[in-house]
Amino acid sequence: MKNLDELQQRLKEAYKSPITPLLEKPCNVKSRIDLVRQALDGKSLPSKIGAHLLIKTKALHEWHSLTRTVTIGADATNDIVLNSTFVSRIHCRLDCIEGNWQLHDPGSRNGTYVNNIRKTNVLLASGDLIMIGDITLIFVDNTTSERL
Repeated sequence: MKNLDELQQRLKEAYKSPITPLLEKPCNVKSRIDLVRQALDGKSLPSKIGAHLLIKTKALHEWHSLTRTVTIGADATNDIVLNSTFVSRIHCRLDCIEGNWQLHDPGSRNGTYVNNIRKTNVLLASGDLIMIGDITLIFVDNTTSERL
């Protein structure tokens, strides 16, 4: 039971981030942009035009350019590997369909949350906050008019 208690504590701590309280309010474009700026901690957005995904943990702040279908999960065969006990082997997939990015969760154990709502299929908008277990991801698409 000690391991379960430790996992629950880690998850509670992850959701106490400065971003979490703001997610409890409805997210419009302006509030999402403000959240992204806050999450960047003074670091800049990628200058390259296109869709990007920011992976943000206590130890990591990493941008990934999205140019094709991307799988995300704990297994080493994924395009983006997230090392967390809350992340399923194949947790979710991002697909670009006619210029729009869609997130698909094939049934991960702990779910995928977009702007604090559990989703299995959702079209992403620039500034969407994605929670996979205790890891925050931020989707940014600077090809749209919603530039950050």
